Amino acid sequence: MKWCALVLIAAGFVALCSAECFAQSVKGNSPGKAEALAAVLVDGSWGYIDDTGRVVIPPQFDRAGRFSDQLAFVERERKVFIIDLAQKLAPVGSVGGWYPPEAVQEFSEGLGGFNFAGKWGFRDRTGKEVIPPEFDNVRKFSEQMAAVQVGGKWGFLDMAKRRTIPKYVDDWFDDVGERFSDHMAAVKVRDRWGYIDKKGKMVVAPRFDRAADFSERLARVLIAGKWGYIDQFSR
Repeated sequence: MKWCALVLIAAGFVALCSAECFAQSVKGNSPGKAEALAAVLVDGSWGYIDDTGRVVIPPQFDRAGRFSDQLAFVERERKVFIIDLAQKLAPVGSVGGWYPPEAVQEFSEGLGGFNFAGKWGFRDRTGKEVIPPEFDNVRKFSEQMAAVQVGGKWGFLDMAKRRTIPKYVDDWFDDVGERFSDHMAAVKVRDRWGYIDKKGKMVVAPRFDRAADFSERLARVLIAGKWGYIDQFSR
């Protein structure tokens, strides 16, 4: 199979173009390989293939998002759905209408962000609203925590305890890292970065010019123009 090019990456949707039409039969696919699926355009419709080029979900959509957490957002006839590997479709909508594809985010830990009337919330894999749209911006869940923004300030939503940390928006941060990892998250206070734990406690004081997320108990930080690594004890 020959590929033309990667022609579009926008609003969370991947556009891949194939030089051939696909005639393979659709069979079962391993759930562990969901993120290996690629969206492909065939005769004006989108579907999904695996890393061998086998069609897993036949072309039938107007737009197709990336698979994440074994789920993806797809659009058909101006309506947005959540699709799983069994090709089960769950509608994403409300009494007020259907959400446009640019107003949804990839799934993580069973939840995907959605935007309605300019505010962001979260839906589960069935399309049910679990966190109402009340935030100006949101990021994906990690370790049951998601970064959320209100009025230019960032905090974290604790899904397990259904609360935000810090509790009050006035105590939120100027910016935060992409995610919690190793039970810690980077936060920006004025012009310096540090790290908090899941209780919102500052465990590494803000003193870095830049700070990346932890990975395998180490985080990359910038101070005085030089990059280095710290551990969870700020050494």
